[in-house]
Amino acid sequence: MGGLLGIDLAGEANLMRMVSTHLSADLSRYLEDPDVLIRWLVNPDFGGSWASGVLVGMGPDHWGADSEEWVFHLQFAPDDPAAEDPAAILERIRAAMGIPDFDPVIHHISPWTMQSLVAERFREGRVFLLGDAAHRHPPTGGLGLNSAVHDAYNLAWKLAAVLQGRAGAALLETYEPERKPVDAANVETAVKAAMNHFTIDAALGLSPDNTAEANWAAIRPLWQELPESSARRQAVNQAVVSQTVEFRHHNVEFGYEYDPATSSAVIDDGSPQHEPLDAVRLYEPSTRPGSPLPHAWVERQGERIALGTLVEPGHFVLIAGEHGQAWVDAAEQIAADRGLPLRAVRVGVLAGDFIDVRCAWLRNREIAPDGALLVRPDRYVGFRSHACVADPYAVLDAALAHILAHELPVDAVNGRQPSLLS
Repeated sequence: MGGLLGIDLAGEANLMRMVSTHLSADLSRYLEDPDVLIRWLVNPDFGGSWASGVLVGMGPDHWGADSEEWVFHLQFAPDDPAAEDPAAILERIRAAMGIPDFDPVIHHISPWTMQSLVAERFREGRVFLLGDAAHRHPPTGGLGLNSAVHDAYNLAWKLAAVLQGRAGAALLETYEPERKPVDAANVETAVKAAMNHFTIDAALGLSPDNTAEANWAAIRPLWQELPESSARRQAVNQAVVSQTVEFRHHNVEFGYEYDPATSSAVIDDGSPQHEPLDAVRLYEPSTRPGSPLPHAWVERQGERIALGTLVEPGHFVLIAGEHGQAWVDAAEQIAADRGLPLRAVRVGVLAGDFIDVRCAWLRNREIAPDGALLVRPDRYVGFRSHACVADPYAVLDAALAHILAHELPVDAVNGRQPSLLS
């Protein structure tokens, strides 16, 4: 990468040596719980979870214990020649599973290296990096595809706006300051989740440096009543619960924010940044500029829709409170004057274009009935006004000009000069 664009990847390039084996086999007689997607095997003979293997059902016609296809992930020592030997890999799988006569159909064996890398920058001239080109991390938590899709979602509307002449080229400069911190946080979360499995191993008393006999002796207090059994069981329980960083990271998936201090495509409204109750596990919706638009079911003429579906590709949406008609009028006039794809609606509990029947939007909107939000085409809040202002047209016009890095002309009819001041 550095040789092609002069962009290096920073971080750890060799966390673990892994081998993934794609195979077909009927495992239904060995597996009981039909709802499990990923099975971490813990075999004391191998000293821990990564070394014992990870079994993932791949369907494709049935799932859970009835999957027809599977992927078996195994950790190997960096210098272990068995990682390159298909016969040795199959023997390792048999031993880890405790099925000596296991005879699957092997489709492909893929050696790979677990990494923790982020590109030093996400752009070089006309080239933008996203997905694996910009960041690489363990598959724990499934954040790789999430990160790549969110990169593309962030960049696509900006490229379209610039190419269509609706935004200045400086809008593209907001891609890296918005996405790089989020991607770096995703990498950190994925690595912590991967490494946290060693915390479970430690609570079990397992280590690849111990003999198999020592490892079996270490876990004996879990099923035998020994003096240390109670404390050991509690320690294992706490360690297993700590792995929710891998399976319940809602704030990482949904709650990531773009910082108004570093991105001109977000307008700071002066509100303090929220301190989350849990930075990983718990998503707390907010409309603070830079936040994703919170989900809410709203209704119109008896039809229920998700609020986020009001945002169409390439379109801005102004969402005002039930008494925010002045904002709606201003947005509609700006859309006509500037030729901008901008939709405007009122959402309220007792009045509005869409009715908040369940008060789901009221709970999270954080604006007064006469306030408004401007939502970007990627469903992120770009501007917020808690209440109405003296000249909604001028304020909203200036907000759009700021976000789009585009000097919008003064409206010849009303002579308003855009200003972000109320």
